[in-house]
Amino acid sequence: MLNYKLFFDLVGAEDFADISDQQALLHTIYFALDTSFQWKNIDIAIIGLNLKGEADAIRRQLYRLQKSAVNYHILDLGNLRLSQDLNENYLKVSEVGKFLLQENILPILIGGTNDYALGLYWAYQDLEKTIYTLFIDKQLDIKEESQLAEERFVSRILLHQPNYLFNLGLLGYQTYLNNHLALEMCKKLNFDLMSVGELRKNIADTEPMIRMADMLCIDISAIRRNEAPATPYSFHFGLTGEEAVQMAWYAGLNEKLSSLGIFGYQADLDKNQQTAEIISVMLWYFIEGFYYRKGEFPLRENFYIQYTVPLSNEDFSLVFYKSMLSDRWWLSLPTQESTSFSHYNRNQLIPCTYQDYQEATYGNLPERWIKSLGYDVKLQ
Repeated sequence: MLNYKLFFDLVGAEDFADISDQQALLHTIYFALDTSFQWKNIDIAIIGLNLKGEADAIRRQLYRLQKSAVNYHILDLGNLRLSQDLNENYLKVSEVGKFLLQENILPILIGGTNDYALGLYWAYQDLEKTIYTLFIDKQLDIKEESQLAEERFVSRILLHQPNYLFNLGLLGYQTYLNNHLALEMCKKLNFDLMSVGELRKNIADTEPMIRMADMLCIDISAIRRNEAPATPYSFHFGLTGEEAVQMAWYAGLNEKLSSLGIFGYQADLDKNQQTAEIISVMLWYFIEGFYYRKGEFPLRENFYIQYTVPLSNEDFSLVFYKSMLSDRWWLSLPTQESTSFSHYNRNQLIPCTYQDYQEATYGNLPERWIKSLGYDVKLQ
């Protein structure tokens, strides 16, 4: 059992006494100060990385938002006690994250720099599964020459041993901020990349990619500067706040997603709490999405429709599955054994769209199907 009092500086409802509205989210939250809560009743745990008051600033905006009809089971663990040693801090995140994951509790990290994603990744090491790690960021942080941990931490994930990285995705990157050689390397490794220009054509195209993720880390600098100015690293042409909120909703709906981090916010740069407000709305929609999960995965008999598409130029057929609960689609990868829905075998089913199915009916192999065949190669 986690002795959270050793890890955290606790917060309580009294720290937000100015929120008097009884319909506010604040009054639905369990706080670790209240020892009456039971771990088995908790679905989501909020962990603050309060380097300069960031986590508390986000809480003040989140907890004043209105609660919905959802019956929340959310615990605020308080702010993780941090030291000057980054590796020690990552290990603390890892230890707490590991406990929560084992208890089937989804950790949400707020505040701190995006290199704390490394600690969240380490939390999965002993779970005996490979994971898909997704970043929403303006750039891929693999700058080995940089002295800033937040600009090179992804390299440590890629090189970590033992290797339990199933695949990596990068959403919302801005091409002119990324080394083209690094992007080409990622494409050769079959990492999933979608630029801000590509996703802007149709935000719904991000949903299957988000549905693949076990772990999602959002760098607030991916949002355009005039909408989320409380970071020195944002740029003029990033995501809109609305796009970020939409993707947070998709993430909440993803039944595989087991952890979330929103990083990069600096409270001292947030003069009108504008950025904290955007983050709080992202969190609100993520939580709502979490409680609107359909329980459709693994796919169950009588709750999906199977579509088989023969390919005239190939000696096999593509098999698609459409959920009758959400109208979402999956595509089966070729295997030597028949597909079983008794558990989620990620080597058999990948999220896709109705458009992928339509393309297949015209004889075209979906690009995500082709890429998925190469996922396991880099793990050998």
